[in-house]
Amino acid sequence: MPLPVIANTFRAALVSKASNGHIDVNVLHFRKTGALSYPGAIVIADPLIYALYNSALGGGVAMKQNLHPQWNLLEFRYTPLDGVSATTVIPHPLQGTSADDSLPPSTSLVITEYTALRGRAHRGRMFFPALGESNNDVNGGVVAAQVVSMQTQFSAWLASFAGSGVSQVVASYKNSTAEDVVSLLVRSVWHSQRRRAN
Repeated sequence: MPLPVIANTFRAALVSKASNGHIDVNVLHFRKTGALSYPGAIVIADPLIYALYNSALGGGVAMKQNLHPQWNLLEFRYTPLDGVSATTVIPHPLQGTSADDSLPPSTSLVITEYTALRGRAHRGRMFFPALGESNNDVNGGVVAAQVVSMQTQFSAWLASFAGSGVSQVVASYKNSTAEDVVSLLVRSVWHSQRRRAN
């Protein structure tokens, strides 16, 4: 399926490798202001996205601390949705630092992206696989304290884009539209990322 054309919007494919060697891709979308070029917007967005994995934000916990050492972030691939621009690939080698065993590689923490509009075309999801077993509670859900710390991390991450000229959006490929993400919600139930794994 060809990518849609959506004004001032670009796709960020966050590529990582699970402990079993499978590659997974977490696809996010962002909008730039008209004053920015796509290369300029990517220069702004890239360190902000990477900080989600590598830095504790707003009292939260860097995602790498919840991820198994055999999980490896590989690269970010940025594709402008203008129908003509090439993809920019930026390597980001990073390993998880959690000391415990990994949950099954297709088991993912899911974060729901909400916009100001209702309907499936205006909601999105982010997937984070390979969390350590200490994140799993006795009932098979996400440990409540971890949900709180990760909610703090993701909320601070979303806020970090304010004033940058770049905003996170939910892109509808069916409608060729993009709406600003107004909040992120960390889910307490595990999901699967098999749809996006090789």
